[in-house]
Amino acid sequence: MLPGGKIEDGESSLQALSRELSEELSVDLSANSFEKLGSFRDVAANETGFEVIADVFVTNFDGRVDSKAEIEELLWFDPKLPGSVRLAPLLQNHVLPALKSYLNHTGVVQ
Repeated sequence: MLPGGKIEDGESSLQALSRELSEELSVDLSANSFEKLGSFRDVAANETGFEVIADVFVTNFDGRVDSKAEIEELLWFDPKLPGSVRLAPLLQNHVLPALKSYLNHTGVVQ
């Protein structure tokens, strides 16, 4: 699962992202430092019969990430090794393919 949460009343998705990253990972970035990767929908990983809809963003960050709040575990994984980590359907089916396309398009990876 990815860090994130529900958008509060009067809050934009970017404002919610900035707030959630601070609350969950101790990462403080301004809302204008993100680029939208896309909006995605899939079945919820831990709530049978529900869907999750997510606006997903990318950014550059060179700093320390500390899990806090409701984050039980924080790990990095190699997306080229399928099955090495159990991923939420939204991440597996939509976010990783979009991120791969984005990184290829921007020349970050080949």
